Amino acid sequence: MDWKPEEENVIRRYLLDDATPEERRRVEKRLLEDDDYGELLLLIEGELIDDYAGGAMSQQEQSLFRRNFLLTPYRRENLVMARGVVKYAGGEAAGDGLMPEGEMNIEERQTGGAARRKRDIERGRDWRRMLFLPEWKIAAYAVLVLAAGVGYWLLRPNESEVTAALASMNRAFSEQRPLETRITGFNYAPFPKLLGGEQDKVDYVAVERAERILLDAERQGPDVAAQHALGRLYLAQKKIDQAQNMLNAALRLDPDNARIHSDLGAALFEKWARERPDGQSTAGEELKRQSLEHLTKALALDGALREARFNRALLYQTSNQPQLANEEWQKYLASDPDSPWAEEARSNLKRLQE
Repeated sequence: MDWKPEEENVIRRYLLDDATPEERRRVEKRLLEDDDYGELLLLIEGELIDDYAGGAMSQQEQSLFRRNFLLTPYRRENLVMARGVVKYAGGEAAGDGLMPEGEMNIEERQTGGAARRKRDIERGRDWRRMLFLPEWKIAAYAVLVLAAGVGYWLLRPNESEVTAALASMNRAFSEQRPLETRITGFNYAPFPKLLGGEQDKVDYVAVERAERILLDAERQGPDVAAQHALGRLYLAQKKIDQAQNMLNAALRLDPDNARIHSDLGAALFEKWARERPDGQSTAGEELKRQSLEHLTKALALDGALREARFNRALLYQTSNQPQLANEEWQKYLASDPDSPWAEEARSNLKRLQE
């Protein structure tokens, strides 16, 4: 593969959840159309882990990496492994006893091993990229599968499938989103209520493709990324009970995942909202309480998670708590002043004030 540096930088930002909406759409479209592009994404994902483990990231990228990238157990496990490789290779300099100071060159001694660490990262990147050349690919995968006792490379295909499924889900709901609440990882699309009536602009072929991919991935064994993605798909399909069950299963595997808490809060909110026409009930109030609990937990784990902030503001507004809703919309707009989601937030805030 011969990719331009600009394209690789876009994928890097996409994986760190720092890409623009247009860049996200472009990446997800390419993932659906080009198998080699999916391999490039996996390659850059590995390089991100190597860069973080080797201390080769800027402060901003480190922050994005911790907040947005380390969301799945497999990525966290891969980071532990990458740190072990860096340490074994002498990346922590003479202080860990792995590389005596006398064996360093002058530059390495002056920089405390930073130059050697940088060189090791670059060598690892060259080696990794060599494996993705067409003439090496078959042999490389055969060796890696045999060596995957720790599960590092065996988990990668499943993650790739989940990424492709999420891209397909965004394509399916690109013109119209199914719920007023926000689902994590979904790009902006208008809600039918805001368009002035119910309209059907869903790409059902893309929905079926995403569901098929995710069901196949989930059958391979308990996997938090696949279960979370499947829960989001069920939520988008308004299969609320199935979404709730799948998100609860994902949460059992990863109880401190802010995004799963946010999506489970959204599912419970939608379930509560559907029961409200029947009047106040103990069961309904319990659903609202649970929804608020999960959304609040999501924000406690990640205060910058916009989907959770948006959904909690919507919950306060729908449950006739105008002061709390006003405060929550203001906080949302402070973190997201310019996106189409912000325009909806302003519209909701205006209705409150009127």
